[in-house]
Amino acid sequence: MGEDRVHVEVGVIRIDLPLDAVERVGRAPAPGKAGREPAQLSWSGPAPEVRLEADLRGLRVDEVELALGRALDGAVVGNLPELRVIHGFGTGAVKARVRQLLSEDPRVESCRSGGEGEGGAGVTVAVFR
Repeated sequence: MGEDRVHVEVGVIRIDLPLDAVERVGRAPAPGKAGREPAQLSWSGPAPEVRLEADLRGLRVDEVELALGRALDGAVVGNLPELRVIHGFGTGAVKARVRQLLSEDPRVESCRSGGEGEGGAGVTVAVFR
């Protein structure tokens, strides 16, 4: 990555941005400690969209991480207590990937199948910390 770009991680989303698209909001690390602590940066792009649910039906397994990451980011920014993730039934591959990603996300306290009136086994509800 060149000096005019920066690697940014927000939740499960990892992107490279032009350096002029971010602004340092924390102090620089002490000499000799560069790279040990991530710098705090602000982003001048659009705010994540806050939704109560994420509809992943029709997505392939390799498309789930980005879509779910965006939905989780929006729910966290919107201070929602939980997010309803609609994955449908299908072969179960998308559901399995959703469950894996939720179990690895430090913002998620737990997840469960949807209850009666929530979509049952075609839905996973993520509960935030």
